[in-house]
Amino acid sequence: MRQWESESDHRRAMEREEMRIFARADLLGRVLSFAFVLVSLAVTVFAIVYRQPWVAAILGGTTIGSIVWAFMRTHRDAGKD
Repeated sequence: MRQWESESDHRRAMEREEMRIFARADLLGRVLSFAFVLVSLAVTVFAIVYRQPWVAAILGGTTIGSIVWAFMRTHRDAGKD
């Protein structure tokens, strides 16, 4: 019985560690995604200031489009539960 309890404790500890690693990776992904969006929009503003409308349209449009796509995908997947 002690061996079973020891194995159960070890399994629970490993599952907690796995959850901690996944949570950290998720947070890091969100932070880096947000930073990428900010940098991309800043470059779009610079392109507008330097009168490069095509560059600004491509960078700004794809950035905003990807944000909308991610938002729609997140909310669509959440509704399936």
